[in-house]
Amino acid sequence: MKTLIMMYGLDEEKLGLELFERLVNIYPEAKGKYSFPNIGLDGDDPRSQQVLDCLLEHGFSPSNDLGLRGETEFGMNLVRQYDSHDLEQASYLVLTPAQFLGSNFTTTATGVVQIPQTSAAATSSIGHIDYGRTLVSQKINEALLKEDMRHLVLRETVALDDDLLTAEEEKAFWELTSDLTLPPLSPTMYKVDKSGKMISGANGEEYLLREGLSIPDVLYRPPELRYTSASFSLLPAFDVALTLERAGGGNSQWRSLIVSQRMYQFCTKHSLQIDWQPVRIEK
Repeated sequence: MKTLIMMYGLDEEKLGLELFERLVNIYPEAKGKYSFPNIGLDGDDPRSQQVLDCLLEHGFSPSNDLGLRGETEFGMNLVRQYDSHDLEQASYLVLTPAQFLGSNFTTTATGVVQIPQTSAAATSSIGHIDYGRTLVSQKINEALLKEDMRHLVLRETVALDDDLLTAEEEKAFWELTSDLTLPPLSPTMYKVDKSGKMISGANGEEYLLREGLSIPDVLYRPPELRYTSASFSLLPAFDVALTLERAGGGNSQWRSLIVSQRMYQFCTKHSLQIDWQPVRIEK
């Protein structure tokens, strides 16, 4: 695993030409036409710390506020990049399809996903839509049914303008979900509002999940999901489950899919494009 340092809101005008050029001299390949950096800085590269030290020396600091930044603040995210070894060692992982299929999906009164006739899903094996719901193709649906994945639920979808589709096309996509809800996340995770203030999330207000409330923990995107081993010991064996929490804001509120190593190996075997993230089980 390595960590990328992503910075936002730093340009030549804000920094001043002298500081801008000094940063470019430290990390030349990160130079944009008018901004710095225009790439993620390697967290293991000592030059990345030199860049941060230089910014701090000149009065600039990363903001942990999700809203407007002050004149001397800049946005910064820490992004973990996992290799195959990291993913193969994880007992459980977050499954997030890499492809966003669009926001033009609707649902019926009973919550069944309705597929637009012109949807990008038509050429996809797996993808996600608003509210984090995951769709798979008929081919992947059939392959999953042969594996007897524990607590997996494959829900039929319906097609809009179905009078223009064949019976086979109407059953082309399935929602991948689960009938098992996990216990609450570990107390070492925090719910915050859009300003970064900690909230309970118990009253239906929108919230985001964070690994901590101060730098650097608050800057990890996406945050690493954590559970206690005690809470997981009470669960039945599963290959697919849903988080209890519905994190995000507006249409991005969703329950994440948590899957087993067995499900990870299935997706890898079928070359499904997924942004994987290990789940940490704390003792």
